[in-house]
Amino acid sequence: MVFGFSGSDAVDSSIKAARAYTGRKGVVSFLYSYHGMTYGALSATGIVGPSVKEAVHPMSEVVFAEYPDPYRNKWGVDGYERPVELANLALEEVEERVKEAGAAAIIFEPIQGDAGVVVPPAEFIKGLREIADKHGAVLVDEEVQAGMGRTGKWWAVEHFGVVPDLLVSAKALGGGMPISAVVGRAEILDSVPPPLFAFTHTGHSVCAAAAIATINAIKREGLVERAAILGDYALKRLTELKEKYHVIGDVRGRGLMIGVDIVKNPGTREPDKKTALKICWRAWEKGLILITFGKHSNVLRIAPPLNIPREDLDRGIDIIEESIKDVLEGRVPDEVLEFLRPW
Repeated sequence: MVFGFSGSDAVDSSIKAARAYTGRKGVVSFLYSYHGMTYGALSATGIVGPSVKEAVHPMSEVVFAEYPDPYRNKWGVDGYERPVELANLALEEVEERVKEAGAAAIIFEPIQGDAGVVVPPAEFIKGLREIADKHGAVLVDEEVQAGMGRTGKWWAVEHFGVVPDLLVSAKALGGGMPISAVVGRAEILDSVPPPLFAFTHTGHSVCAAAAIATINAIKREGLVERAAILGDYALKRLTELKEKYHVIGDVRGRGLMIGVDIVKNPGTREPDKKTALKICWRAWEKGLILITFGKHSNVLRIAPPLNIPREDLDRGIDIIEESIKDVLEGRVPDEVLEFLRPW
């Protein structure tokens, strides 16, 4: 295990380990992924465009593949109806990138967070494991957003029955204190010679104590199980809203990691950033902080605390519905858009 301060430096550490272990430089990441803002993590981040990253000259050895979004993808395949076909198309591209890069690592989010809570077909994650094994690449599971119980499992990758070589955790790990960890196969982590994992305050005792307290609280309060139960409930309620309001094109997620995809037309699935932003504005006026994100900035992000009372969750969903109605009935003017910026 290697400690750090944030998901970003933990991703950097995983890249160091993969390169040292394999003797290769290449890294395969995914379009619209988010891995952080330190140099290696930013280089592997797919949601920040090349024109922006070029200002700092990102690592040239990182290549990107398409992540299999069941709802909206470049192949035009409905991944909910044909998940195996979508997974196979995406895996073909991944393997091409692995060969092209001479990959030391494949870094992936088992559920893409900032892309808009994209849950891939199970066959895709299993296929990543097979490709990594076939080509001797290190499979890095980046769980900074999805881990620590948020999806109703301790780690989101558990939904897919796959064991990665390295797992990256941060954010919720410290319960608000800055700490990250890379956990994985000893022979991979031990391949990095000292002092190349050293930071001045690595494994700081206060942050480590906070992480232990956080883990104990999640266990003691049954928050992993609670996230699964409340997540199913929230998905059911939000799916009911989808049947009522044409602007909701898709509701997806696991546990309390949920995305509500706002569209202009459910038939074409064309993203509607403007309406999504106006929903967020009205929700804020009613007392609910809600943001849009995703590859098209049109997805409402639903990620409440794992210990949220059910009545508060219900009130939040009620406000979302009220806000959608207000927007559709023209009670939110376009002028508010100048004050809003999507992530």
